[in-house]
Amino acid sequence: MTGMAPNTPVLVGAGLVSQREDDPRAAAEPIDLMTAATSAAAADAGSREILEHLDLILVPVGRWTYPNPAGAIGAAVGSP
Repeated sequence: MTGMAPNTPVLVGAGLVSQREDDPRAAAEPIDLMTAATSAAAADAGSREILEHLDLILVPVGRWTYPNPAGAIGAAVGSP
C-alpha cells in the first residue's frame, strides 16, 4: 500500500478459541487457549510462517499469574 506509514499496525488474521467446561479441573490452561488462538489467527492469515515474523504479541490483563504470557505464547508458536 502506498501512503501508509511504515509503523502502521496491520491485522492479517484473527483467531478464536472457546471452552466450556463444567469441571474446572478438565479445563485447558489460559496460556494454552491463547496459544491456540494465536495459531488459529495464523491459519486465518493463510500462513503458519507468519508467526516467525510477529513484532508484537499483546495479552489482556486476566486472573492468570503467568509472569510473561506474551513471551510464553511467542515461544510456543516459534516467534522471536
